[in-house]
Amino acid sequence: MSGHRANGSAHALLRSRVVRITGSLAACALLVAAITVVARNDDARRALMRAFSSPAAHAWPRLIGSAVGSVVLTGLMFTVLMRPFGRVGRLEMQALIATSALLNMLPLRPGLLGRAGWHRLVNAIEWRSILRVGLESIAISGAVSLLMLGSALLAVPLRLPPALVVTLPLGVTLLAALADRRLRRLGIAAALRAADVILMAVRYGAAFALAGEPIGMSAQGALAAAGTIAGLVPTAGGGLGVREWVIGLLAPALADVATPTAIAADLVNRAGELLVIAVLGVAGAIWLWRCARRHAAR
Repeated sequence: MSGHRANGSAHALLRSRVVRITGSLAACALLVAAITVVARNDDARRALMRAFSSPAAHAWPRLIGSAVGSVVLTGLMFTVLMRPFGRVGRLEMQALIATSALLNMLPLRPGLLGRAGWHRLVNAIEWRSILRVGLESIAISGAVSLLMLGSALLAVPLRLPPALVVTLPLGVTLLAALADRRLRRLGIAAALRAADVILMAVRYGAAFALAGEPIGMSAQGALAAAGTIAGLVPTAGGGLGVREWVIGLLAPALADVATPTAIAADLVNRAGELLVIAVLGVAGAIWLWRCARRHAAR
């Protein structure tokens, strides 16, 4: 029996590795294709150059600030989800999220395994609990994003106020958290994810403004929701490569922006996110290294 279990585990590990390698290769190919489309289109090239050469004064701080806020909110969400299964400090979780986000930009997304290993070895949390929290976070992200995307698509025919479209998921999840004690943990986590998607909408507003193509609040919410769903695809971190094409293909219908220019805007968004992740990820890695040394010395 143990041999069968070992063989099953080995096959599962191999399948997981194949999926991650395939996803990483696909992400690289899609990203290269997106950059190629921008490089070959005059309008998209000008939009990209405009964003970095003469940016709107208010847009870059909004983009960078919302990216920092997203990292913080993600850390808080995982703190809430992990609370029943083990003790993880708030600052510790922030460092883990920032560091894993940085490592997930590498092939095979090593940040996910690294964070799971830390929870098992340092926080003494069972593997099944770690897996459960991971699945819960994916389900919450998908549900919140679909709610915002649906409300954004119905905004025009139903004449919904743009502010309602963007904030609807936050209101729904807060009500769920207050309505039933059994849902409180998941409801609070969903509210934090909804706030994160709102910050992503702010980020898209800033990115498109920097590219010289301002878009409305409903379009910002729809693109943020679509971008969050794209980030769940198991390629490189944040749906690298996939998200650029999702935004590029949806923007003509949602925001009346041509695909090459929309891809350029998302590359601007990606640049801001990578800057924040690099700074916070390195800081988080240093903090975790010192924490691990103290833990090993006990």
